[in-house]
Amino acid sequence: MDADQLTLKIDKDASRRSMERIVVHSSLPRMERFDALPNGWKLDRSWGSPEYGWEPICNGKSLLNGGRKGLLKVEKPTVKESLTVAITPPEPEPERMDLTPSEIKVAAKITNDLARAKFKEKLLQELMVDLMVCKIEGWSITDYISDLKTLIDETAFSITHNSKAQEGASLS
Repeated sequence: MDADQLTLKIDKDASRRSMERIVVHSSLPRMERFDALPNGWKLDRSWGSPEYGWEPICNGKSLLNGGRKGLLKVEKPTVKESLTVAITPPEPEPERMDLTPSEIKVAAKITNDLARAKFKEKLLQELMVDLMVCKIEGWSITDYISDLKTLIDETAFSITHNSKAQEGASLS
């Protein structure tokens, strides 16, 4: 809002409301403007720039102790008229090979084995870090490994128990 702003005035009994225009006096015309940053002054990021092309600056002192604020003229980068982009043509797709169902099963098994090996490696790395923390903190490593083994055993039992129950239900 440039020079005018609306404000809402409420009477004491709050039964009637009236809109009244008030004039907001901007400090922009009184603000010092500089083409170069004066000695001892710095950019002031505590308040936003009021105009495009100007950055707020201050002399580093409190306004109560002789501090001054101003605006520094800056050149904003212009957008280039043309943009050059190197476009590489897509690589030709490899020739598609038709696989038999048995070959697809072998490929899936190899992919699954690789994914499991990578998971085991990550799991082992995490386990080594946890064991190092146990050693540093003086916690019992055997208790920690025992807890992990119990968790794995319970999970395996739960899975095998549920799958046998489902097989039995499907047979009946």
